[in-house]
Amino acid sequence: MGILVEACGVCKSYKHGNLNTDVLRHVDMSVSAGEMVSIVGPSGSGKSTLLHCLAGLEVPDAGEIHLMGVDVVRARRGERAKVRARHVGFVFQRYNLMPSLSVGENVSLSARFAGCRVSGKDVCDLLERVGMGGKEHARPAELSGGEAQRVALARAIASCPDIVFADEPTGALDTANGNVVLDILRAMADGESRAVVMVTHDLEAAARADRVFVMRDGKIVHMMTRPASREILTAMETVGERDTDEGAMLR
Repeated sequence: MGILVEACGVCKSYKHGNLNTDVLRHVDMSVSAGEMVSIVGPSGSGKSTLLHCLAGLEVPDAGEIHLMGVDVVRARRGERAKVRARHVGFVFQRYNLMPSLSVGENVSLSARFAGCRVSGKDVCDLLERVGMGGKEHARPAELSGGEAQRVALARAIASCPDIVFADEPTGALDTANGNVVLDILRAMADGESRAVVMVTHDLEAAARADRVFVMRDGKIVHMMTRPASREILTAMETVGERDTDEGAMLR
């Protein structure tokens, strides 16, 4: 299987006044075609920032990221946008639906950017697939958070992307609809040519992945292959206890 995205030594910080906050610290990871990867960790550990950097939405301060063979750190903005349009689907945590467009128009938007032809029937089929059949003429303001989340997923997969990045894709969903979303993402990764990278706080959702990366304080501190949810929880607790013990030794 070919590697679709690879990060090496990625660092990212944000400046607030005179204070620099390190968000990512020398992160290394790769994702291959046919693979579903979950990234877990406490709030503020850098999960979403890493996802945005891997997808070419943000540029790290240091390190390398190759997305579909393109060095997106050194690429010009237009080249990064072209790579994303052709190869990437992104499910944003806050959905990022266009309020002036209908649900159907939102779903077809990414496909149009990618140069794909999507018919009205294709859009309706996609919405039906995510449990939003008959909502193609609705406006985003008329949707609940869970409905908007499912529309965002339909939009992300409309162009048949090579890699889908999903930031908390089940965060606003009940168990039944969450399983529908996870089944779709899992099915995409089960093919030989596509991959899924998902950030989640839901350990049951994380356990659907082939590999799970645990983050803490901007670093990947643990990686597991096909773990059960209880193993992920144990790994996160163990990392937290180790940090607490090390902090006590330093005081």
